[in-house]
Amino acid sequence: MSTFQTKAGKPLRVVVTGYGALCSLGNDVNTIWSAICGYKSGYQKENFGDPAIIAKFFGFIHNKPSNKMFPKKLLKFMPEFAKLGLHATYEAIEMAFGSKDVFTRTCSPFERGVIFGTGWGSSDESVREQTVYLNERTASPFTNIMLMPCVATAAISMQWNLRGYQNTPVAACATSGIAIGDAYEIIRSGRAKVMIAGGGESIRHEDFCIWSIDALRALSKEQVDIRKACCPFSLDRTGFVLSEGAAVLCLEEMEFAKMRGANIIGEVLGYGNFTDSYDVTYPAPDLLARARAIQSACKQAGLEPKEIDYVNAHGTSTPLNDSNETNTLKLGNR
Repeated sequence: MSTFQTKAGKPLRVVVTGYGALCSLGNDVNTIWSAICGYKSGYQKENFGDPAIIAKFFGFIHNKPSNKMFPKKLLKFMPEFAKLGLHATYEAIEMAFGSKDVFTRTCSPFERGVIFGTGWGSSDESVREQTVYLNERTASPFTNIMLMPCVATAAISMQWNLRGYQNTPVAACATSGIAIGDAYEIIRSGRAKVMIAGGGESIRHEDFCIWSIDALRALSKEQVDIRKACCPFSLDRTGFVLSEGAAVLCLEEMEFAKMRGANIIGEVLGYGNFTDSYDVTYPAPDLLARARAIQSACKQAGLEPKEIDYVNAHGTSTPLNDSNETNTLKLGNR
């Protein structure tokens, strides 16, 4: 049941009032943006010492922020991707509300929620804890909780007392897009006033976890030239660069945001979600699901494709996906 009514029976409008992120380019959005503007590379050569791993370039965070701002009762069962999620959420809420205290006083905890997803989740921790157990016949008593994909969503909920709608999408590269789109729909339907939405990923410590991705031959095969390691839509592309990080948006119902004097950064106008239902790794050659997602989002937004100024492409640098995505954008523009 909605916690408040939609305006005149129409769907509510949803705006962005804050965002947070950290990745190999920096531990906050300003540092990341400065690095981008300075043409800084977000990845470098890494050596795992395993000849079975072909990929050489990775976007790991080598100087992570301190976790001292978060309580030990959360950190003791947090995998790395969840800790990154906490930092991104902290930045988003600080940008949107100024502080945790202001945020928690602004509306009922049952009117704010979180959707935070992951693709591989706690893969590193799973291998690490199993290795410890096999060697010592014991491991962390929180291992079971640590390995649940929803652990980050739970931690964010507990840290900021988010008692409204929550969910944990696990959908590979589409995860965070789904998190934002679903959070938009939750607010749009009147089921929440504020939603935290995003995702996080961290796979870097275990040779097996890196190998399991590299074995699909989806990672960049460039061995020497960093300029060729990640080159989406280029004829000589050979795969993507595996990286770690997290990113979060703070979404609000527009009238609520205006009422509290929030700085409105942007508005979410439309969302589309369809699936290929074709193959585990290959995109469907008929392009129909991808094109329909574009067309659905445009229709909901009340926009024609020609009115779109910028497209943030997936751009995996893989031969199959890049060509499929290019043709999809052409089809979706019809």
